Amino acid sequence: MKKIRFTITSLLQNPLLSGSMVMIFGTNLSNFFAYIYHVIFGRLLGPESYGTLAASLAFIGFVSSAVTFFSIVIVKFVSAADAKHKESLLQWFFRKATIIGAVVCIISTLLTPWLSAFFHIDSRILLLSGPIFVVTLLSLVFKSHLQGILKFTQFVIVLNTEMIGRLVFALLFVYIGWDVFGAIVGLLVSLVVGALLGRFYLKHHVIWKVPKYPVDSKEIATYSLPILVSSFATNSLLLSDVLLIKHFFNPRDAGIYASIATIGKIVFYAAAPLNAVMFPMVSQKHANGEKYMKVFLSSIGLTLAMSVSVLMLFLIVPHFIVGSLYGDRYSDAASNILWYGIFMTFFTLSTLVLNFFLSIGKTKLVFVALLAAVGQIAGIWFYHDSLFSVIQISTVVSVFFFVILLLYFGFENRMSILTNKKL
Repeated sequence: MKKIRFTITSLLQNPLLSGSMVMIFGTNLSNFFAYIYHVIFGRLLGPESYGTLAASLAFIGFVSSAVTFFSIVIVKFVSAADAKHKESLLQWFFRKATIIGAVVCIISTLLTPWLSAFFHIDSRILLLSGPIFVVTLLSLVFKSHLQGILKFTQFVIVLNTEMIGRLVFALLFVYIGWDVFGAIVGLLVSLVVGALLGRFYLKHHVIWKVPKYPVDSKEIATYSLPILVSSFATNSLLLSDVLLIKHFFNPRDAGIYASIATIGKIVFYAAAPLNAVMFPMVSQKHANGEKYMKVFLSSIGLTLAMSVSVLMLFLIVPHFIVGSLYGDRYSDAASNILWYGIFMTFFTLSTLVLNFFLSIGKTKLVFVALLAAVGQIAGIWFYHDSLFSVIQISTVVSVFFFVILLLYFGFENRMSILTNKKL
């Protein structure tokens, strides 16, 4: 009995296991709050206003995708650095984030009149996207540094503070009559709170000074480019349809589509943790010269099983799902959630395969993802007769994306056999 107790205690004190448990629980909790946010405001605002909110969040997410790759880069370089260089990296990334944030904020502000007319969104809402981007970027630097120095609990606390704050502050501002504008103000306030909390956890680090030790900016840039392209392309595939729907369709249809997309993304979020687990496992095995194909194939199998399970629910009880989450005003969404779920299944499988190649250093395929993103935008732009036709375009693009990745996988696997390289 003592031996069992000692074993359990040792496992719980193992930083890898305990850190993984904290990260898995914390990130899934934040995803839950993010999902609840959409369901609550979908019911509260109604299809017309909810469509505007979803498009506003998609636009903010689309712009932010250009720098969210920073998170992976920061974690990689901070975790690999020795103690004396960690603070210099924090200072370097903070300074770069401040400059990039300021530039994007100015550009976003200047483009607001055109963006407002194109997306049919109140200019006041879009004016907030600049400050939101700046605060998002600074908060990302703090959270990623916490993750890089293995402060997983603090990282999770900041992450969920932002998510809970987004919901609470948005409810407060919508309640006093600010509608969609209030929800976006709530997002900004929650991000400020999260950034301040992240800074508090790093209060012993000086961030305003010029880095004391040199930072290899060329190495960071070289590593960042494929991650940037991958981040931008995959986020585009995930968000562009909602934005283009807001441009081409009436407010009610935009709201209905936003509910379809949110429900359909259950497929993606259900399988996302598998992607997060596979990447470091394959990367480590590849670096050590060990076999990693079993990990990849198991991840594919589990992702497919989870996706099919969700699709079966979409097929059997679509009206129940839509009614339970969004209410009767969104009943028109029921006929399309299965098809959107199919799009998400192929998208999820594609991102899994793409991340597999990134984990073993095969980075050229990120440009295939970029091509798919451009194809989706072009397809929807020229073919948008109905909500279903938009989903068809996204599905066809994601299927081709997946097929190309599989063909490349088959080619690589064939080459490894010919060279007697064990995968």
